[in-house]
Amino acid sequence: FFVLFTYYDPIRLIYATGAGVGEQTLHPALLLEFARSLWELEQKDQTDIGFCLLIWNGQGRVERRAVAAYLESKGNLAMEALLAADNQVMYEQLEKVIDPMGRTKKEKRGARRIIVD
Repeated sequence: FFVLFTYYDPIRLIYATGAGVGEQTLHPALLLEFARSLWELEQKDQTDIGFCLLIWNGQGRVERRAVAAYLESKGNLAMEALLAADNQVMYEQLEKVIDPMGRTKKEKRGARRIIVD
């Protein structure tokens, strides 16, 4: 899930949007990867399991309001703030659910880089 946002990532799925009812939502591939990463965690509660099943049932197509409600239930931000935020903010909040201490993100950011002149 953390490799979806790297410095040299040519495909920015975070900024790609999906069609939702009345508003845009996160890209289905991003949410499917989030569900896979969340499911692999040892520490998950009923809300996490239900959200994973919702993502898989819709093949990654989940309304923005449902994602915001899930993140609000995890104690991140208020639903109104999440609905008004861009995809980058929602992605960062999803990252906090997977890795609340931010360890994996720091490891991935310092990973290999290829620079071509």
